[in-house]
Amino acid sequence: MEKKILILEDNLKNAAVIKQLLEECEKNIKVYIEKDLNNAYALVMQNKIHLFIIDIVLDTSLPGDTSGIKFVQSVRNITRYKHTPVIFITGLQDPEIYAYRELHCYGYIEKPFAIEQVRKLLRDALDYDVVDQKDCVLHFRKDGVLYPISCSDIIYAQSTNHQICFYLANGTKFTVYYKTCKQILEEAEYDEFIQCNRGTIVNRKYISNIDVTNGVITMEKNIKVDIGIRYKKKFIEALQW
Repeated sequence: MEKKILILEDNLKNAAVIKQLLEECEKNIKVYIEKDLNNAYALVMQNKIHLFIIDIVLDTSLPGDTSGIKFVQSVRNITRYKHTPVIFITGLQDPEIYAYRELHCYGYIEKPFAIEQVRKLLRDALDYDVVDQKDCVLHFRKDGVLYPISCSDIIYAQSTNHQICFYLANGTKFTVYYKTCKQILEEAEYDEFIQCNRGTIVNRKYISNIDVTNGVITMEKNIKVDIGIRYKKKFIEALQW
């Protein structure tokens, strides 16, 4: 699985050094570098970030600036990021008491960088596995409004004509444009989701019956979904038959 890392740092040279060290430690990663808080927030909502590397002071023109800490405070309020490792970049003398106790900080990169120490910290953080949550929430932005959808409420999702429609347990539908099944699976990382054909993801917990011979899944509410020929083997394996 590709791990996604967000570096929020106003000094792009420092960010580039950290990015290089990350890529030396792990090949299967995607690194986002941002210095703008609004762009960083958008990335957090649109992707599943596996590691945050955050500069505590993002605006050196503001005396006493700690906008990096405020950013992490906001991130910790999002369910899927409650336990995601955070590494702070700091030149401050003693931010540790607050950050460790309140924000569950994984570690620190101190300025100026001690390269070997930074490399070891990054390697350890990349190896850190967050315990999977029982549920997760997908966030979608439509017409300037942010909509959260609990994965456990999705019966199935179907992609057609550059849009994906979520069929929810309460009988409603929610349509998102320019998203693919692959993107939804990557963003959700929800074990109950299984792709059964090119354009359909089903939620395992809502499956009532499976007709393997005819390639048909019956979901709750008597919803019928086809199993694609190319997906049949992986689908059955995913069900742990």
